[in-house]
Amino acid sequence: MKKILAILSFLVFTAGHLFAQDAIKDTGGAEFNFNTSRIYDFGPLQKYSKATRNFEFKNTGSQPLIIKAMHSQPNDVQGPEYTIKIKYPEKPVKPGKKGVISITINTLEVAGSFKNEIYVTSNVTIDDFPLLLIGGAVVPAINKPDEAYKPLTSGGAAVGAFLLNNIKK
Repeated sequence: MKKILAILSFLVFTAGHLFAQDAIKDTGGAEFNFNTSRIYDFGPLQKYSKATRNFEFKNTGSQPLIIKAMHSQPNDVQGPEYTIKIKYPEKPVKPGKKGVISITINTLEVAGSFKNEIYVTSNVTIDDFPLLLIGGAVVPAINKPDEAYKPLTSGGAAVGAFLLNNIKK
């Protein structure tokens, strides 16, 4: 539960700090202008599941926008196991045209919360510019309807654990 609160705090802080604006301008003429928020919380994801989020943007500049590379930071050693697949326009996005960056999370065995910055190198940004921020939590899947929940703690923490362990997508 502390990890989830920590990630939510981080997302709120980062929202105000790194991502205060949705437009990223270059003096050379290309410009990222996001139609969707650059921050996304996947929420609870069951183990061994997949979720995708599309980030839509428009080149509102005067020159073609060229994305040279995108990558994510390495997973936290103490966090859950997951992989990230990033799809982005490989051809230049002409002025006035839209593009989509697609982020897919594949969760694995270990549960816990995660946060990850997606970096871009383009003709709009400096190398490894933190363009997107994603977060969420990997939760155990309950496969059997008759599987009983056994609280490990009492009071409100048990309710929180129950909700996390019983959320289904």
